[in-house]
Amino acid sequence: KGRSMRGTGDSGIAAVGTDTVRVGNNMTMGGLPFDGATHFVHNLRKRLWGLHLGLPHYYYHLMRDPISERAYNGLWLATSQKNTDIFKKVFGDKLPEYQKTITGPIERTVMFTQEHYKLLKKVRGPVVNYSLEMIKDE
Repeated sequence: KGRSMRGTGDSGIAAVGTDTVRVGNNMTMGGLPFDGATHFVHNLRKRLWGLHLGLPHYYYHLMRDPISERAYNGLWLATSQKNTDIFKKVFGDKLPEYQKTITGPIERTVMFTQEHYKLLKKVRGPVVNYSLEMIKDE
């Protein structure tokens, strides 16, 4: 069975890495001092966030404290909302946002304009906001 939006058919991977090189004592997590981050883990976290947010590496300093209000609300949620708004403008009601089941192949044709292409170039990374009800009955 493939991936499931409900979490019953998800696949995953776990990895364990060891690193003894600490990032430094000027780290924070959620705004509180944190000295437990190692160089490898900290850089991996920043790269993964950067990939999801479509950020070039020179913006990675914005993710110094990934669970801070600034990073989550100002970066993650803001980016996902902008991406969602763009997709809604381009695809309109063709998005399966309120579809609760998949009953078979669904044909959705969108005639793209130059304006659509300009908007889609502004999408950063794959993060979007969709309803938790989307394909919930699958």
